[in-house]
Amino acid sequence: MLRDPREVVRLAHVQAAITHDTPGGRDSSAAVALMAHYALHEAAPLSEVHAFLARSLPVTAPFAQPWDGPVGTPDNDALGLGIGLCTAWAVHTLLVEERGLLDMMARLLGRGGDTDSVAAIAWGIASARYPDEVVPAFLEHDLERDRPYGPAFLRTLGERLMRAKKKRRRSLGADRWSRASY
Repeated sequence: MLRDPREVVRLAHVQAAITHDTPGGRDSSAAVALMAHYALHEAAPLSEVHAFLARSLPVTAPFAQPWDGPVGTPDNDALGLGIGLCTAWAVHTLLVEERGLLDMMARLLGRGGDTDSVAAIAWGIASARYPDEVVPAFLEHDLERDRPYGPAFLRTLGERLMRAKKKRRRSLGADRWSRASY
Protein backbone atom coordinates (compact mmCIF):
# COMPACT_ATOMS: atom_id res chain seq x y z
CA MET A 1 0.00 0.00 0.00
CA LEU A 2 1.10 3.51 -0.68
CA ARG A 3 1.71 5.50 2.50
CA ASP A 4 3.23 8.67 1.03
CA PRO A 5 0.67 11.10 -0.48
CA ARG A 6 3.29 12.33 -2.96
CA GLU A 7 3.60 8.82 -4.35
CA VAL A 8 -0.21 8.58 -4.51
CA VAL A 9 -0.27 11.75 -6.63
CA ARG A 10 2.59 10.57 -8.84
CA LEU A 11 0.99 7.22 -9.59
CA ALA A 12 -2.45 8.76 -10.11
CA HIS A 13 -0.92 11.08 -12.70
CA VAL A 14 0.74 8.12 -14.45
CA GLN A 15 -2.53 6.16 -14.50
CA ALA A 16 -4.59 9.12 -15.70
CA ALA A 17 -2.12 9.84 -18.50
CA ILE A 18 -3.35 6.61 -20.08
CA THR A 19 -7.08 7.41 -20.05
CA HIS A 20 -7.52 11.13 -19.24
CA ASP A 21 -4.32 12.82 -20.38
CA THR A 22 -5.11 16.45 -19.67
CA PRO A 23 -4.04 18.55 -16.69
CA GLY A 24 -7.58 18.38 -15.31
CA GLY A 25 -7.80 14.64 -15.95
CA ARG A 26 -4.53 13.98 -14.15
CA ASP A 27 -5.39 16.30 -11.25
CA SER A 28 -8.89 14.88 -10.83
CA SER A 29 -7.42 11.38 -10.73
CA ALA A 30 -4.93 12.52 -8.09
CA ALA A 31 -7.69 14.21 -6.06
CA VAL A 32 -9.77 11.02 -6.02
CA ALA A 33 -6.72 8.90 -5.16
CA LEU A 34 -5.84 11.24 -2.29
CA MET A 35 -9.38 11.15 -0.92
CA ALA A 36 -9.28 7.34 -1.02
CA HIS A 37 -5.86 7.38 0.65
CA TYR A 38 -7.24 9.64 3.38
CA ALA A 39 -10.27 7.40 3.96
CA LEU A 40 -8.04 4.35 4.30
CA HIS A 41 -5.07 5.74 6.24
CA GLU A 42 -6.12 8.77 8.26
CA ALA A 43 -8.00 8.47 11.55
CA ALA A 44 -9.60 11.90 11.24
CA PRO A 45 -13.21 12.16 10.05
CA LEU A 46 -13.99 12.55 6.36
CA SER A 47 -15.34 16.00 7.16
CA GLU A 48 -11.69 17.07 7.57
CA VAL A 49 -10.35 15.73 4.27
CA HIS A 50 -10.09 19.19 2.69
CA ALA A 51 -6.96 20.34 4.55
CA PHE A 52 -5.16 17.12 3.63
CA LEU A 53 -6.25 17.41 0.02
CA ALA A 54 -5.33 21.09 -0.34
CA ARG A 55 -1.87 20.43 1.16
CA SER A 56 -1.21 17.56 -1.20
CA LEU A 57 -2.78 18.96 -4.38
CA PRO A 58 -3.13 22.79 -4.36
CA VAL A 59 -5.46 22.83 -7.40
CA THR A 60 -8.17 21.51 -5.04
CA ALA A 61 -8.27 24.75 -2.99
CA PRO A 62 -11.71 25.65 -4.46
CA PHE A 63 -13.08 22.48 -2.83
CA ALA A 64 -13.25 24.47 0.44
CA GLN A 65 -16.64 25.65 -0.81
CA PRO A 66 -19.31 23.00 -1.40
CA TRP A 67 -20.06 21.97 -4.95
CA ASP A 68 -23.54 23.00 -5.97
CA GLY A 69 -25.57 21.95 -8.97
CA PRO A 70 -25.44 19.16 -11.52
CA VAL A 71 -22.09 17.59 -12.28
CA GLY A 72 -20.64 17.53 -15.76
CA THR A 73 -22.41 20.53 -17.22
CA PRO A 74 -20.31 23.39 -18.63
CA ASP A 75 -22.62 26.05 -17.18
CA ASN A 76 -21.74 24.85 -13.68
CA ASP A 77 -18.00 25.32 -14.11
CA ALA A 78 -17.63 29.01 -13.29
CA LEU A 79 -14.04 28.48 -12.10
CA GLY A 80 -12.97 26.76 -15.33
CA LEU A 81 -11.81 23.58 -13.57
CA GLY A 82 -13.18 21.17 -16.18
CA ILE A 83 -15.47 18.20 -15.79
CA GLY A 84 -12.89 15.93 -14.12
CA LEU A 85 -12.06 18.31 -11.28
CA CYS A 86 -15.72 19.29 -10.89
CA THR A 87 -16.55 15.60 -10.53
CA ALA A 88 -13.84 15.26 -7.86
CA TRP A 89 -15.21 18.42 -6.20
CA ALA A 90 -18.71 16.91 -6.08
CA VAL A 91 -17.26 13.71 -4.57
CA HIS A 92 -15.38 15.80 -2.01
CA THR A 93 -18.55 17.65 -1.01
CA LEU A 94 -20.44 14.38 -0.50
CA LEU A 95 -17.61 12.93 1.61
CA VAL A 96 -17.31 16.05 3.74
CA GLU A 97 -20.98 16.86 4.27
CA GLU A 98 -22.88 13.57 4.28
CA ARG A 99 -22.79 10.90 6.98
CA GLY A 100 -23.60 7.75 5.06
CA LEU A 101 -23.88 6.12 1.66
CA LEU A 102 -27.63 6.58 1.31
CA ASP A 103 -27.41 10.23 2.37
CA MET A 104 -24.78 10.73 -0.33
CA MET A 105 -26.96 9.09 -2.95
CA ALA A 106 -30.06 11.09 -2.02
CA ARG A 107 -28.18 14.38 -2.24
CA LEU A 108 -26.46 13.43 -5.47
CA LEU A 109 -29.62 12.32 -7.23
CA GLY A 110 -31.20 15.63 -6.26
CA ARG A 111 -28.41 17.46 -8.09
CA GLY A 112 -28.54 15.67 -11.42
CA GLY A 113 -25.88 15.56 -14.08
CA ASP A 114 -23.25 12.80 -14.23
CA THR A 115 -24.55 11.08 -11.11
CA ASP A 116 -23.29 7.58 -11.93
CA SER A 117 -19.62 8.60 -12.01
CA VAL A 118 -19.86 10.68 -8.85
CA ALA A 119 -21.81 7.97 -7.02
CA ALA A 120 -19.33 5.24 -7.98
CA ILE A 121 -16.35 7.31 -6.87
CA ALA A 122 -17.90 8.66 -3.67
CA TRP A 123 -19.26 5.27 -2.59
CA GLY A 124 -15.97 3.57 -3.42
CA ILE A 125 -14.13 5.94 -1.12
CA ALA A 126 -16.80 6.18 1.60
CA SER A 127 -17.19 2.40 1.81
CA ALA A 128 -13.91 2.34 3.71
CA ARG A 129 -15.60 4.41 6.43
CA TYR A 130 -19.13 2.96 6.27
CA PRO A 131 -18.47 -0.76 5.71
CA ASP A 132 -21.52 -1.97 7.64
CA GLU A 133 -24.11 0.34 6.11
CA VAL A 134 -26.92 -1.68 4.60
CA VAL A 135 -28.04 -0.48 1.18
CA PRO A 136 -31.25 -1.50 -0.56
CA ALA A 137 -30.90 -4.86 -2.31
CA PHE A 138 -32.08 -3.49 -5.64
CA LEU A 139 -28.89 -1.41 -5.92
CA GLU A 140 -26.84 -4.60 -5.89
CA HIS A 141 -29.13 -6.99 -7.71
CA ASP A 142 -31.42 -5.11 -10.05
CA LEU A 143 -29.72 -1.93 -11.20
CA GLU A 144 -28.66 -2.43 -14.81
CA ARG A 145 -29.23 -6.16 -14.40
CA ASP A 146 -29.56 -6.75 -18.14
CA ARG A 147 -26.48 -4.74 -19.10
CA PRO A 148 -23.18 -6.40 -20.08
CA TYR A 149 -21.36 -4.63 -17.24
CA GLY A 150 -24.11 -4.97 -14.64
CA PRO A 151 -24.13 -6.79 -11.28
CA ALA A 152 -23.16 -10.25 -12.64
CA PHE A 153 -20.10 -8.83 -14.40
CA LEU A 154 -19.08 -6.83 -11.34
CA ARG A 155 -19.46 -9.81 -8.99
CA THR A 156 -17.34 -11.97 -11.31
CA LEU A 157 -14.72 -9.24 -11.61
CA GLY A 158 -14.62 -8.82 -7.82
CA GLU A 159 -14.18 -12.55 -7.33
CA ARG A 160 -11.35 -12.64 -9.89
CA LEU A 161 -9.60 -9.72 -8.20
CA MET A 162 -9.87 -11.34 -4.77
CA ARG A 163 -8.49 -14.65 -6.13
CA ALA A 164 -5.59 -12.76 -7.72
CA LYS A 165 -4.93 -10.95 -4.43
CA LYS A 166 -4.92 -14.24 -2.49
CA LYS A 167 -2.64 -15.85 -5.07
CA ARG A 168 -0.24 -12.89 -4.87
CA ARG A 169 -0.34 -13.02 -1.08
CA ARG A 170 0.62 -16.70 -1.13
CA SER A 171 3.41 -16.11 -3.65
CA LEU A 172 4.89 -13.25 -1.61
CA GLY A 173 4.47 -14.92 1.73
CA ALA A 174 2.45 -13.41 4.55
CA ASP A 175 5.47 -11.51 5.94
CA ARG A 176 6.34 -9.80 2.64
CA TRP A 177 2.69 -9.09 1.85
CA SER A 178 2.34 -6.68 4.76
CA ARG A 179 5.32 -4.70 3.46
CA ALA A 180 4.43 -4.79 -0.23
CA SER A 181 4.01 -1.37 -1.80
CA TYR A 182 2.38 -1.14 -5.17
